[in-house]
Amino acid sequence: MTMSNEPGSLEANGFQNGLTISLELKIDSHKTTIEAGDIKSLTIQQNSFGFDVALRFWVISKKSTDQDPLVSHFVKEAPMDATLSLKRTFERPGSSTDPWVLKGLVYSRELFEQVYPAVNREPVLQREYIIRFADPAQVLWRDHHPVELYVDKSLKDIISAQTDDRVKMSTTWNVATTKHHIHSLALGLEFGKASFYDFLHWFAATRQGFIYFDSEKMKYELSATKKDVGSAQELDPSDLRNTEILFPEVSRVTKTIHNSFAPKTSSAPIKNPASVVGVREDIVLTSPAASVATARKKFEDARETEKEHTLQLTWDRLPTCNIQPGCLIKPSSGAWSSNLMMTGTVYRVFQIHFHAESINQGATDDEGQEANIYKISLTTELEPKNSKSQRGARYQKPAWPLHLEAKIDSTSGGKKDLTYQPLTKSEDAVDTYNLEVGLFKKVKLRAPYRPQTLSNHYYIPLYKGQRVIVELGFQHAEIVRILDWRKGAKQPTDSQSNHLLLGKPDEGHTSMLYGHVDNKAQFTIERDDDGDKQIVELKDGVIVFETS
Repeated sequence: MTMSNEPGSLEANGFQNGLTISLELKIDSHKTTIEAGDIKSLTIQQNSFGFDVALRFWVISKKSTDQDPLVSHFVKEAPMDATLSLKRTFERPGSSTDPWVLKGLVYSRELFEQVYPAVNREPVLQREYIIRFADPAQVLWRDHHPVELYVDKSLKDIISAQTDDRVKMSTTWNVATTKHHIHSLALGLEFGKASFYDFLHWFAATRQGFIYFDSEKMKYELSATKKDVGSAQELDPSDLRNTEILFPEVSRVTKTIHNSFAPKTSSAPIKNPASVVGVREDIVLTSPAASVATARKKFEDARETEKEHTLQLTWDRLPTCNIQPGCLIKPSSGAWSSNLMMTGTVYRVFQIHFHAESINQGATDDEGQEANIYKISLTTELEPKNSKSQRGARYQKPAWPLHLEAKIDSTSGGKKDLTYQPLTKSEDAVDTYNLEVGLFKKVKLRAPYRPQTLSNHYYIPLYKGQRVIVELGFQHAEIVRILDWRKGAKQPTDSQSNHLLLGKPDEGHTSMLYGHVDNKAQFTIERDDDGDKQIVELKDGVIVFETS
């Protein structure tokens, strides 16, 4: 764990200030509170979607080892909840800022024990603890790798199925509340490194949505728009050491969506005013439904948002305004030159880098004090209020397809009848079958089946109860393989037979069997309709016709 300042160093960017800090650790039912005097180093990186904290502190046992109330619980594997509250010791005249409250889960622990050989029995009277904690979704959902299939559900339903007392996420975003016939999660480690946390950030980033975390209420929101906290605050230039305007990399690519469907191919470019001729990104689909290519174009259009500049502020003292993610700041007073690019623009805070080290680093220095003096480095990053740029977490892209075994389902005929019941949806222009997936409590869904490698001279539909492999993408499915021979079709190996069995074996069927009897070829056609039977048999020098 790195406890150093990010970015820069305390020597280059630091300032001194008094801070009142309280850290509460809850392990099972046990609670321990650590005050600022014992906290020697603190690093916070906070974004609109979450945070990460590194913290170093001492616990002193003045008389005996047993005086440390934390150590016996700290070594347990039980979840450790952390609540950090931070505020300046004294507000400057004319300013009033909110406490900085971060609640999360500890994911990393270190412990150093100071032994005193000169003291009888060499007791451990001082312990240095180092912890890292983060927002609960980042800690728990980064280890969450579910493989699931949801039918006629929305993303909101999927999120609800993953939530617990620690991780709660709400959404009213229509993209997340719209139901789809199929959602599949292929997040097992055999598919790649993507976790459920990666999946959510991938979903938001690729559909122009945004994830927000309220660090005090410990609640997440998946939203269609960016969230503002409060009204625009005046930025005091005397608070700042340095300001920088950063410009993003400009995309020079022209994307084109191609559909290779042979009867009617199509190509639809996506406009990019900054593109350079000849720099391309081609996306190739194959679907008989034009709506598939249209939906993909709409999807890619939404991603081609203009990326705005950002403002990086390095502070020379604690701000006189609130700077938590979502807070709005406007440099507009007479203290700012009207010729500056940022003057008069309302900016939104989206990232904070904070590092503090106590002036006195000794284990017993300022012991138990509610406030302490720290050397502090503070940098914030802001975007224009009207920005639509994605600034979510870095993520591993989820990988599909997911292959599952299923059975063909049909309501036609009796329970044991080998009937088939394909449905043709005009918009998809392909036969679709009802399936039952036993792995997920016999979930039922619909999926298309195409001729695959068979010649189009054949029409061999899938019958009730047939085992198949269904290939699942995120929001689509397709039957790609047949797993078993139908009852009565397979013949003994020693006959070296080929057999085509059509119809219903127990009621009415037609069989075409080519095999060998006494090493001589024999071809038999048999029609049987509930006892009304006709047979044509061709064998060594003989043609037999039989009816009954």
